[in-house]
Amino acid sequence: MNTYQLQLNVTQPVIAGRETLFQFRPATPFRLQDSHEQKIHTIIVSDDLSFFTHIHPIENGNSYAVHAALPHGGRFWVFADYVPEGHHQVIDRFEIHAEGDTVPSHAACQPQLTSTAGDYTLELHLDHGPLKQGHAMLSAGLSRNGTPINPELLENYLGEKAHAVLIHQESKAFVHVHPEVRNGRFVLHADLPHAGTYRAWIQFKAQGTIHTTDFVLEAKETPVAGHSHHHGHHHH
Repeated sequence: MNTYQLQLNVTQPVIAGRETLFQFRPATPFRLQDSHEQKIHTIIVSDDLSFFTHIHPIENGNSYAVHAALPHGGRFWVFADYVPEGHHQVIDRFEIHAEGDTVPSHAACQPQLTSTAGDYTLELHLDHGPLKQGHAMLSAGLSRNGTPINPELLENYLGEKAHAVLIHQESKAFVHVHPEVRNGRFVLHADLPHAGTYRAWIQFKAQGTIHTTDFVLEAKETPVAGHSHHHGHHHH
């Protein structure tokens, strides 16, 4: 049983396009320590993962509050990523529904390894072959208007050169990691809990603006050593 948990209160009804108050409160009294310059990193995504926002509640007494507007009706997932004092990272996940017009699902089905935000393009490279469930490592090259640049030249964003969030499309498993800069490129290590499709967002700050790049990654199942009962398995 996780002894640390936040409760989320959301002003009802949640109506698409309108500012909604999200208020987090520890279920039992505990203090949060700063984690990458914030007490809580809040990530909100639509169920199909086509909408993403990363915001930071402000401490107010014994709660933490932030406003956000959801773009359309339907199901959304709210992740609270925080570190209780003297503890390690905790992720709480909440499901909320917004009233309003729904939109057709834009769930990703094709891998997408290149993304452009403003003048900047980030291209992911699977240096070690296809991603597999479990430990994954990939690198990324950054360019500005087609010219490669060293990510070291970026401003720090929340104490890092970049933040990466990966969410598994089916289970909504959540991974938040910080790419390192090595030899003029980003290097990203992540533990992928499941095989399947992940949506990934890498955020960085350049010329005073936070840029959000968006990717689709496919992780293959890791074969289990010593098991040979794979006949009769469907290959999609």
